[in-house]
Amino acid sequence: MIYYFIFGTAFIFVLVLAIVSFILVYQNKTIKQKIAMKDAELKKQEEIYLALILGEEKERERVALELHDGVIANLAGVKMLYEDFIFCISDKIISEGNKSKSERVLSALKEVIAGIRQTSHKLQPAFFDGKLLKPALENLIDNFNSYRKCRFELLYENIPENLSANFKLNCFRIINELSMNVINHSMATQTKLQLTKEDKTLHLVVEDNGVGFNLDEIKEGIGLSNIKHRLKFYSGTLKIEPNSTGTKITIQFPLEHLWKTD
Repeated sequence: MIYYFIFGTAFIFVLVLAIVSFILVYQNKTIKQKIAMKDAELKKQEEIYLALILGEEKERERVALELHDGVIANLAGVKMLYEDFIFCISDKIISEGNKSKSERVLSALKEVIAGIRQTSHKLQPAFFDGKLLKPALENLIDNFNSYRKCRFELLYENIPENLSANFKLNCFRIINELSMNVINHSMATQTKLQLTKEDKTLHLVVEDNGVGFNLDEIKEGIGLSNIKHRLKFYSGTLKIEPNSTGTKITIQFPLEHLWKTD
């Protein structure tokens, strides 16, 4: 009788243990499947995003080349024709008023050509020439300082070179967008750009001495929306601190999402 009791108890114990083990194995398998599905979904999202970025860059390149080789060349031709026309009639009597108008037209043509050339360079910066991120940013800063009243300074420290090329490109675009916001809206005379690494975090700080703004009244335009989309892809965070003496924008990226995989 005792033998049957012990045998029955052992059998129930083994059965319960088997059921619990089955449940644990099943749950573990389910969790792994969910993780695998999530990883696959993230990978798919990454592929879609990278495809969009690649398409955007190709379109930038196409428009830049069209502006440079097409529009600028045509405008330069118009400018030459106009200069030739002015030269041909220079021996004729031209009133001071018409002469002044002619000079203004020629000046306007030069400004249009210069503006389109600058736009072309912004669309297709030196980054596409195979340079690293630091030289590309230095070139961007030089371009800003060459024709803008706002003076830019760059601090670039401890940045690993083996970061993803896609991240470098997105980082460049973010810095360019933030810098253009400073130029167009802040009325600043000085701007500091800092890209540094501390521990396992990459820090991007853009600080200007402009007029600042009311954070509650800021409108999220296409530029800021694009920046937030780029940040989301790399788990980045954005902090905007406006005050009466300027604006400080701080962006942080976890390094674990930035390493080279492409």
